Order: sequence, then C-alpha cells, then structure tokens
Amino acid sequence: MSIESDNLDGTTTGATEASPAPDAGVHRLLLIRGITWSAAHQMLDVALSFTSMLLLVRIIAPRDYGRAAAVVGILAMVNTLNAHVFFEQALQLPEDETPDWSLHWTFGFYLQGAMSIVCHLVAGICWTIPSYAPVAKLLHVAAFGVLFDAPNRLGAAMLRRELDFRRLKIVAACGTFARLSATVALGLAGGGAYAIVLGSNVIASLPFAIDLLVVRGWRPAPGWWRRFDRRRYADALRFGFQRTAGGLVGGVRDGLEAAILPGTLGFVGIGLVNRAQALYGTTVGRLGIVLADTVYPFLPREKRNRERYASYATRYLQVMSFIAVPGALFIGRHGPLLSRVLYGSKWAAADPLIWPGALIGLGLTAFSIASEILLAAGALRVCLTLDMVAAASVIPALVAAWTTRLTLPYAWTLAGVQASVAVVALAWASRLLQRGWWRITVIPPLAAALVGLAAGGVLPIRGLTSRPAIDLAMQAVVFLLAAALTLRIFFGAVLHRLVTLMPAGHRLRGVLLFPKERAPVLPGTPAPVSQIE
Repeated sequence: MSIESDNLDGTTTGATEASPAPDAGVHRLLLIRGITWSAAHQMLDVALSFTSMLLLVRIIAPRDYGRAAAVVGILAMVNTLNAHVFFEQALQLPEDETPDWSLHWTFGFYLQGAMSIVCHLVAGICWTIPSYAPVAKLLHVAAFGVLFDAPNRLGAAMLRRELDFRRLKIVAACGTFARLSATVALGLAGGGAYAIVLGSNVIASLPFAIDLLVVRGWRPAPGWWRRFDRRRYADALRFGFQRTAGGLVGGVRDGLEAAILPGTLGFVGIGLVNRAQALYGTTVGRLGIVLADTVYPFLPREKRNRERYASYATRYLQVMSFIAVPGALFIGRHGPLLSRVLYGSKWAAADPLIWPGALIGLGLTAFSIASEILLAAGALRVCLTLDMVAAASVIPALVAAWTTRLTLPYAWTLAGVQASVAVVALAWASRLLQRGWWRITVIPPLAAALVGLAAGGVLPIRGLTSRPAIDLAMQAVVFLLAAALTLRIFFGAVLHRLVTLMPAGHRLRGVLLFPKERAPVLPGTPAPVSQIE
C-alpha cells in the first residue's frame, strides 16, 4: 500500500506506507515541556539583555556603536548564504529517517570557511581606505565567528531534530550569559567596538559548538574533509537555496523601504511607525516566537500521513490564533496605555499608528504560520512564491507614502495589503488543514476578543487612576476574564482541547471546571503516586 502526496509545488511524491503513529500523549508532553523551556529562556534573555543594555550604553561610546553596526551590516550580506538554512533541511525529514550529520558538517565547514575568507578579503579592502581601517580590524575578528558558526548551528539543529528542548534552551541560556558577560567585561576594560563584535559575533558562535564537540563528544565520520558528495546532499541544497532565495526577496523589500521612506516620511515618521509596530512584536510577538520555535520540529515528522499532518497543523494554527487575534485587538484598543507604560509620554505621537501597527503584526503572524505549514509539508516553491508576493505587497504602501508624505496612510495601506497577503497564504495552506479549520481557529478567538473589548468599554474603569500601568492592568484583567468566560460558555469543547496543550493544563482545567484528565508520562519516567492504581 502507498500513499500519494501532492507537494503543492507541481510535483507528486509516492510515499511509502506511513509509519506507526507515535504516542500522541508523549508528543504532547514533549511539546508542553518545550514550550515551558522556551518561555523560561525568553524571560531570561529579555532580563539579561535589558540589564546589559543599560550598562553598555553608559560605557561604550556612540562612535564604537557605529563601527560595530557597520560590521553587522557587512556580516548580514555575507551571511545571506549561512549554512544554517541548509542544516534545517534535517528538520524536514520524517521521524523514521536519520539525517546525515557528517555530510551537513562537511558542507557547513566549507561554506562557512568560504564566507570567513570573504570577510577577511573585505577587511583587506577596508585597510586601503583610511576611514574604514578601524572597521577592517573588527571584520578580521568577526570572520572567526563566521567560521565557528558552522558547528554552532549544526549542534542547535541536532538538538531541535532530537526534540531535546531542555538541553537546547539551557545551552542557549549559557551562551546568552557568556556573550553578555564578555561584552560587558570587555566594555568595562575599554574594549569599545571590540566588546560588541567579540560578544555578538564570536562568543555567540560557540555555545552549541562546545556542547556538540566537547560535552557530547560528537565527531563527524572519518575522512569528512574529502570530496563533497553533491548528489547525496541534493535535497539539502535544494531546500537551502530556495530558502536563501526567499531571504533575498525579503532583503529587496527592506531595501525599497530604506530607499524611499526616509525621503517621504522622514526619520521621525519612520521611528513612530516602528515604535507602533514594536508594541505587538515585543509583547504578543514574543509569545508567538516561543511557540513557533517549539512546535515547528514536530510538523515535518508527520507529512507522510496527511490526516495526522492536518490535525497537527490545524492545532498549531489554532493555538497561534488564540494568542495573536486577542493580543492584536487588545493592543489596538489599549495600545496608548501600553505605550505610556513601555515608552513614556514622549511617544504619544505614535498613538494613531497603534491600530494599523497591531493589524500589521497580526497579518505577519498569520502569514508566517501559513508559510511554516507549507514549508513543513515540503512546498518550497509555494513558499518562495508567497515570499515574492509579500515583498511586492509593500509597493502600494510605498506609493501611499510617496503621494501623501504622511505616516497614517502608509501604515493603514500596509496593514491592508499585509492582511490580504495573509489571507492568500492561509488559503494556500488550507489544503493541508482539516476541513472547517476556520471554525476552531478564527471564530472562537475573534468572538472572545470582541466580548473582552466590549466589557472593557462598558465597565467604568478607563481613567480611574492617573497611573497608566494600573489602568492597563485593570483593562487586561477585565479583557481576559470576559474572553475566558465567552470561550467557556460558547466554545467549551474547543477551549478544553486547547488547555490540554498548555503548561500546567491540569490546573487550568480545574479552574475552568473541566473534568480531570490523566497526564501522559514519558517512557522511563516514574508515574506520580497519584496515578498509580
């Protein structure tokens, strides 16, 4: 028996009979643990980064920041062909296939080695220009980080493939601590730009490499440095180059905005638009990053079984929708309060841009989810097409900025085209989802969010105090309670299944008056005493 699977890119692949389904309870427990570790790492990263930023802005001169920024810009161009996009092909393999890590190691070594040599060559050119000589020294240092990035990225990809989120986040946290500690120590010692480059581009390229080669003791196959087998690596090459093409398309969009917006909106207008969009990205967007980073490795493992893949992908979209839709609507309505808490009153001019900024963030989230669902299923050409559509979608917004010279028309036009692109991406991905997916992914969170906003508008709590933080907290509590009550009453079955995927879900089920459910246990883990009959 065989299963024919359409790759959505014009090809049809005959897949062997699907392997037996892994224990869903075990996968659910692994997913919950992964989300927990990812959330903990995000909180630690934010705390450490914020603390170090307060120190660095006081001990490193603006000139050194400028030199480091110039190095980062050059590295961004060099790293367009970074090996990590080829390593990620290993995540696309079904669960019963083992990636050829030695072949990945060989390719990564040669590719990152070549990129490192390019950095040294660019540094050599900079030596001939007196004003760029300080940057040349920094580029020579950063080139070593480019080389070390090969084993570092490979180690991280191996942990993601193994679903070892605990080790992945612990090593990442150690790397963050080492990077920031080295940057601050070198900055205090007068290192200036060297502190930033060594910390962000060299030390940051070591943690997973050390874990892979020293702690875990992994070694590539003997003779790995010999002639590279391109045929055996063909799938990874195809995957990596198509993803690189998508990144280049995104770079074209960024280039158009950088070329046109300064002359139309001005740097003040660009700053206001960015701050308005950042309200979503730094709050709700961070939650989405935690979930996406954890969930994606599970999806490609089921692509041979269309039914299971549809179930997993629909559940992923549903969870993200329950985060993104209420979050975007809450920020759009109460964004000025959030802006006062995070930015202070000096950014009040950005208030009219908060609604379109929140909707832009929501559209980007929906587009990203749809693209990941397609990518996990192997639809590389579709993903590249969507990237091109997304890049072209900025043109109407740039036209609005050019003709009006105003930030508000630009922001609302961008929100509209971003929503349209998201709808197109979801329509393409819908063939991989369960039938009627929109009934459980769109309607419940939208209804709950609207009721939550209505409750905040009806109750006389706005402006009760003169402190934005207290007003924001009260609005958030009312919003969450009204939304949760709406879900419990009208969408109880959907909410129950959603809660089972959350950390501490058994406690939430009790709070929401759902029946208790026995938690799954990983193989080899002793069952709690309360579960032993």
